Amino acid sequence: MILGGPPRPPRGGARGPPGRRRRRGGSRGRGRGAPRVGQLKPNTPVDVLARGVAMRSAENARASDTPRKEDWLLVRARTGKGAEIAGWVVASFINLDLPDPLPAYATSAGMSPVAFFPLRTVEDPQSGPKPYYLVAGTSGPQGQPCDFTMLRVYTWSTVKQRYETAFVQNNLCGHLPIRVERDADPQHDALFSFDDSASGPRQLTYRMRNTIVRLLRSPSATQDAKNAHAPGARTARR
Repeated sequence: MILGGPPRPPRGGARGPPGRRRRRGGSRGRGRGAPRVGQLKPNTPVDVLARGVAMRSAENARASDTPRKEDWLLVRARTGKGAEIAGWVVASFINLDLPDPLPAYATSAGMSPVAFFPLRTVEDPQSGPKPYYLVAGTSGPQGQPCDFTMLRVYTWSTVKQRYETAFVQNNLCGHLPIRVERDADPQHDALFSFDDSASGPRQLTYRMRNTIVRLLRSPSATQDAKNAHAPGARTARR
């Protein structure tokens, strides 16, 4: 993987680390005309710091081809000697380290995951500790103005011994970072929030209690509650 800058400054993008990822082996960036600052070995863990959008290089394109946008990620990695290296890389060269079985669940939802976060952990007498996960993702081509457009929350069923879809929301235009924190009230499990611009700039905040996720009401969020759907313990189709 070649780290470098995008052909022009990134536009619209992440502000903060959306998750831990790994470089997918066997691919090399061409630099897209930008200076190359380093190369990483396959399967090197990287921290994703930001997302940007740039026009794809037209080196091999015909004059009649429509210009296409592509996603770039600002990543940071540690070399074998403990030094750090950072730079921009084409997003398709990076794989998100989703724990099983979340990749299959995301595929069935038509989602390309961009970030995931453990919200809380439950103790299962049979299987041990099981995290509940928040997953953010997109659908469609690269180069979108939104960092993510979909949310899913997956919870563990101690009765059925499997993960289930506990919360679904679509039609977002979310921007990273997603902020996750524990609520001060011990009866509340977790809070998560992010900036959204689907209907004008505003911050959306959600509360998770047990396996139920709710959008907190606010003057700017009343209409958004109609788009939020909490189906409870619903099994995700594979």
